[in-house]
Amino acid sequence: MPIPPPCGGPPEVMSVDTVPWHTWCLRDTTRQMGPYETMPGPWARWILFPAANDSLEFYAAPVALGLLPYAPNIVMLQLQMAAKGIWRETLRGVTDAPFVRYRFLAAGTTVLEFTFEGGVLGDPGNAFDVRVVQIAASPASRLARARARLTIGGDSTERVAIVPASVGAHFTATDYRAWAVSPGDYGVLLVRDSLYEMCKLPCARVDAVHLRDGVWARWP
Repeated sequence: MPIPPPCGGPPEVMSVDTVPWHTWCLRDTTRQMGPYETMPGPWARWILFPAANDSLEFYAAPVALGLLPYAPNIVMLQLQMAAKGIWRETLRGVTDAPFVRYRFLAAGTTVLEFTFEGGVLGDPGNAFDVRVVQIAASPASRLARARARLTIGGDSTERVAIVPASVGAHFTATDYRAWAVSPGDYGVLLVRDSLYEMCKLPCARVDAVHLRDGVWARWP
């Protein structure tokens, strides 16, 4: 039997083979136009901090349309990971966005991109709902049910590492490469750390940045 959806949506949007132990429903807003010619439209990006063997499940829908059942061509979810190793897990009866589950084969900072079809939402500034289900996680990567906003300055060719302080406590400069993202504006799904290490590769200097729920931080 399908698992009753905890966010008020229809049963079709939930996987039928796993009982989630950690589910979080939240709302965000698109901030700019996406870079994809195949699906131009409003765009938002989130930073995640998965550990190896973590599994995360996502479902997204524009607020204007409600939490619909599977609806292709409305939203595209795509992951960008500095560390190699993401496996898209198969779900019975679900083959494409807006409902996806990913298994992470290696630890590293990951960017989750939400791109909405322009004919549905038009310009940036539109709200969308997301349900996140953490199927499996290590103690260090468990979501704290807290979200910050982070604007990272710099040239588009640069890479900036961001890593929870407890994870990066004994990093060498080389280790930060798997935790790097491009400069830009992000939502950040926080783990239990309140302190995060940030540095521009090759990380000759590392800064400590406090991130907590509802804060909008800027670096550098």
